[in-house]
Amino acid sequence: MFTLYDDFVIAQEILSTCDLLYAKAHLAQLLKANPCDFSENEIHLYAVKHPGLILQNEEVVANTIELNTENRILLLTGPNAGGKTILLKSIGLAALMAKHRSFYLC
Repeated sequence: MFTLYDDFVIAQEILSTCDLLYAKAHLAQLLKANPCDFSENEIHLYAVKHPGLILQNEEVVANTIELNTENRILLLTGPNAGGKTILLKSIGLAALMAKHRSFYLC
């Protein structure tokens, strides 16, 4: 037998799920993002950008990353403040967001 407390718990779960789905959709719309897919052997990110910089209206340089069984190493070089760390963070965020079925700039 359900109690009033059980009804509130069920309602909370439904509202939480709806809120999460709305937040994902709203973020995807703000970022003009697309779904990303990763496989165990390949990563293809075309024109990837860091979403935090996009949301701050910063000018962002897009990068394309392709890693597969033939090209397994990503070597980043460049001057200080050249964007190396931002690119690595962007790759990590893309992987994390794809894992959670969120959209990303790729």
